[in-house]
Amino acid sequence: MKCVVDIDKEIIAVNADLHSDLEQFLLDDGSKQSSLYGINILYDLWEIEFDSLINPPRNRDAGYPRAGRYVADPEARRKIEEVVKKWIQM
Repeated sequence: MKCVVDIDKEIIAVNADLHSDLEQFLLDDGSKQSSLYGINILYDLWEIEFDSLINPPRNRDAGYPRAGRYVADPEARRKIEEVVKKWIQM
C-alpha cells in the first residue's frame, strides 16, 4: 500500500495509485513538502519499504544527494516508523 508520511505533523495519507497524489493531498492540507516522505507498507510481510519517487529531494536536503528513492536519513526513517505505528497496527 502506498503511503506518504508527514513527520512533523505526525499524520499519514494512504492508499492511492501514486505517492505524488498522496503528497499533493497533504500539501493541500497544509503540510510542508520537506516533511513528506513516501513509503510502501507491505502487509504480507508486515514491513515498511522506504522507497518512493518523491524521496530524492528530501534526501538531497538532508545531505544524501546520491541516495535515490530510499529514505537515507536514519532520523527520518525513525520518525516515519513512529508515525506508521501510531496510525497503523502492524
